[in-house]
Amino acid sequence: MKNLFSFFIKRTQTINAVALLVAEATNLKERPFLHSTTVPIVTCACFYLCGNLWKSAILKRLTPVIFIAFSSHHIRDATRRGLWFSPFGSTAPIPYKLYISLNCAIPLVISFLLNKFGHHIRVQYTVFVV
Repeated sequence: MKNLFSFFIKRTQTINAVALLVAEATNLKERPFLHSTTVPIVTCACFYLCGNLWKSAILKRLTPVIFIAFSSHHIRDATRRGLWFSPFGSTAPIPYKLYISLNCAIPLVISFLLNKFGHHIRVQYTVFVV
C-alpha cells in the first residue's frame, strides 16, 4: 500500500518536469504539489472525520494506513529538503537518525493512539538494524 501511494506522489514530479527523464524529474526548481506535508495531514483528517460521521469502518481503518504511507515518504524526502508546509514554508533538512527514528515511531504512535481511542488495531512492526 505504501508503495502505491509513493508511486502516485512520485508521478507528480514527472508531471511537473514535463519529461520522463530522471535527471529532470529529480532536479526540479520547485516542489510538486503532493510534496506539501499539509496535503496528507488535511486529507487524512478529512477521511477520519468522514469515517466517524458516516460510521465507515473502512475509512477508519484505511486512514491510518494512508497517513503512515504519506508520512514515511515525506520524512524520507525531508532528509534532502525538509518538510514543506505549503502556506507556512519549509523546515530545515532532517538528520538521517531522526528520519530512521520517525519512520520507526510513527506506526507505533498511530497504533497506540488508535488503541487508546477504542479502535483496537494491532500493528506488528519489525526493525532491522544494519
